[in-house]
Formats: sequence, structure tokens, C-alpha cells
Amino acid sequence: MTTPASTGTAFGNITALPEDRRLGRSNWPEWKNEIEYMLINHDLKGHIDGSTPCPAAIHVMPPPAAGAAAVAAALVTVTNQAQIDTWKSIDKKIRGYLVTNIRNFFSSGVVDEGKTAREVWDQLCSKREKRTVQTAVDAERYLEALICPEGGDVNAHFDELWRRWYVVKQAGSQWTEERFVIAICESLPSSFDSTVIFISENSSKYDPQDAMNAVLRKVTVVSPVRLFSDGQVLQMISGLIPACN
Repeated sequence: MTTPASTGTAFGNITALPEDRRLGRSNWPEWKNEIEYMLINHDLKGHIDGSTPCPAAIHVMPPPAAGAAAVAAALVTVTNQAQIDTWKSIDKKIRGYLVTNIRNFFSSGVVDEGKTAREVWDQLCSKREKRTVQTAVDAERYLEALICPEGGDVNAHFDELWRRWYVVKQAGSQWTEERFVIAICESLPSSFDSTVIFISENSSKYDPQDAMNAVLRKVTVVSPVRLFSDGQVLQMISGLIPACN
């Protein structure tokens, strides 16, 4: 375990994060990892995970003289008070470091007054990780809600899928690329079943772009070239105009 003296020196080298990397509405996973890495790198993570608790006070009472028990009790001393004070000083700085790196602290719902760094950290984890899970679920549902209609623009549909996939990843979703491939297949109309069934059954062999390319090749191959309008076809059937001019 790192001694308080060495952690005090290390803390002096930690600087606040740039404004764009401080904790905002949607960057909890990245912010958490960066803060943890910073504290680990300076042997300070124990203040937020509980592995470096405040030292317990060591009390020493002098031997009481006859009839002087009350006086002796008043002379109890804490032999490691300096170590305790050093720990508290470092912990207060870490707590301040956490608070400083939150963009809108007063609207964060976190209480820091009279709290240790670990208590502030636990509040953040409790609030943000619960919110992050729900945000990820909402983003996944948002992507799944996108369905390409029959005859729709497949290229435009895929562009929107990519945009929503980015939203899913930014929300901290645990979806893999294989799961995205399946979502791509599920978003296409039934006329693509012959293609997407094979891709779905072999989703582990496709990355998202490969799956989209396979669908687009199918569109290119099967799209008929129309030589006559519907009206002309009806006229030909009725014998109103010759089949060839």
C-alpha cells in the first residue's frame, strides 16, 4: 500500500481534464475510465474503491496515578494523528478533483459536503450507471424501430442504420457487431428474406458493412429493367398497340 507521504506528492501532478472531457450527459463510461486510469497511475485509486481507508486512530493512555483516573483519561493521545491528517488532506483533494471534473456539478445530484472521495464516487456510480443502462436500452430500441418498407431506398436506409448504430455505441450498449448484423437483417422487408436469412444464420462471419454490401449486390442483380410502362403493357395485352414498333 502506498504511504500517505508518497500519495501526497503524486497528487500534485494531477491536472483537471479539459472541458470537453469532463463528465457530461452521455460520456460516463469514457469519463469513469479516464478518472480511474489517472488515479491508478498515481497510486490513488484506493481512495475511491475503499482499499486505502483512513487509518484507524491509535490511542495511548498514560498509566494512571492513584486517584487520578479522570486526569489520565484526559491525557489520551493519538500517536498516528499526523498520518490521519495526511490521509484526510489527500482524500479531500481527490474529492475536489472528482467534483471539478463534472461539467454541471450543481445539477448532478451528487452531495459532496462532508463526504469522502469514495462516498462521492459511489454516488456517481449509482446514479450514472443506472442511467447508462437505460440509455443503452433506449438506443437499442431506437435502432430496432427502423424498418425499411417494401420498395424503399435501401442505401438511405443503411445510412440511417449507421447513424443509429453510432448512437447505440455512444450510449454504452454492449451490442456487438454480430448483433448489429442481425438487426440489419431484421430491418429489411420480406422481399429480402432469401438473402438475409443466409446472412442471419452466418452472422458471425459478417461484419456490418459486408452484410450491407451483400444485400446491395442482391438489389443490383434482381432489380428488373422496365422497358414499358404499366399502361403500355395493358395496351399490348389488349391488342391496342403492337408489341414492337
